[in-house]
Amino acid sequence: MSEIEEQIINSIERISDMMRNLLWQTCEPLGLTPTQANILSLIAKSPKSQSNVSSLAERLMVSRPTISDSVKSLQNKGLVVFSQSKKDSRMKIISLSKQGQELADKILSYTEKFHESVSKIFMSDKATLNESLSVLTKKLEQDEMLPV
Repeated sequence: MSEIEEQIINSIERISDMMRNLLWQTCEPLGLTPTQANILSLIAKSPKSQSNVSSLAERLMVSRPTISDSVKSLQNKGLVVFSQSKKDSRMKIISLSKQGQELADKILSYTEKFHESVSKIFMSDKATLNESLSVLTKKLEQDEMLPV
């Protein structure tokens, strides 16, 4: 591995660690695990037809049993509700309750500090960074390391 490749991977790891830490700081006082917080925020951002156990597992890159356990816990806390899919009666659609939506809004704000830092980058640098990250994301999707 070249030195520049090591630097890129190191930078991505540091940013990933920072994001994970911010998420923990946000979800712990709410009585949620990071997986539960990710589920709530993903449901809040996704079309209803995509909010089922299989699609959440794929998007979060965890097993269906892990998602099922986390969703059951969220249901017990009154944060999510289930309904039958209109397209496939075997599929359960997961939606946020009012309380779940309120928590999802709080969770989604965990990146505000990160947004502040990004906003301070020169526009030309943002464009270059965005293009480079897009290329990397597409490559990771092609290599089936990220879901499409």
